[in-house]
Amino acid sequence: MSKISCDVMGDLLPLYVDDVVSEDTRHLVEEHLSSCSTCQAKLDEMRQPVRLPDFQDVQAQDAQTLKGLKKRLRHRRHRTAACSVLLTAALFLVIWALRQPRSVDQVLDRITAPFAVGEEITRQEVDDGLTLVLYRSQEAQSHLQGALIRKQGPFYRLIRCSGSLKLEPVGRPEPGELRSQALISWYDRDDPEKCAVLAVALDEEVDRIDYCGTQLNKVEFDGCRVFFGIASGDYELYQLYDEAGRELDHYAE
Repeated sequence: MSKISCDVMGDLLPLYVDDVVSEDTRHLVEEHLSSCSTCQAKLDEMRQPVRLPDFQDVQAQDAQTLKGLKKRLRHRRHRTAACSVLLTAALFLVIWALRQPRSVDQVLDRITAPFAVGEEITRQEVDDGLTLVLYRSQEAQSHLQGALIRKQGPFYRLIRCSGSLKLEPVGRPEPGELRSQALISWYDRDDPEKCAVLAVALDEEVDRIDYCGTQLNKVEFDGCRVFFGIASGDYELYQLYDEAGRELDHYAE
């Protein structure tokens, strides 16, 4: 019978160990093993008893693996939640920024109380990015209102809307009648004495109005005479002057 190679023996050894070979094959394998130490060593290794891992060791190892897996999943959930919060906050910030007005006109477009903005009469830059705008009511052209708008960074915001005054052409009032009507709005929390003043002259002689020693700006249109400005003082002194600078009347508290 011819000899077999070690490669063929490598295929036959598992069958030989399991005792599922024929008698002739068994003789061939044993003949080869008697003269080949390499294949004999392979056979000895195959016959070594297989040691199964201890159940408690396997259980402990599985528990440790599951614990690590749970920890990774928990960290992943936390990271996902944190990312979701950050993305939501960023989206909210972007939407908020896009909705902020970037001009005085955009602020005026949003004013609805005490009435919506109609015709603009005039506007004045006061200080620190503060703008005073005078305008008529959209619904009633005879009503005048003032709005204080402040610039903060790239955005503008309404900080105060005064009430309203009725526009009336100047004339000659009867004795004892008011020569003007005024609307005073305090607006600065840091300086409670600061106020915006809006006045309408009813007497044609009234050519100048001072409030707390501050001369107000004058604008005339449609036979009406309007005075406006920013004043500051710890008392209220409202003075009316004619064109020659003579005091016509005053109101003090």
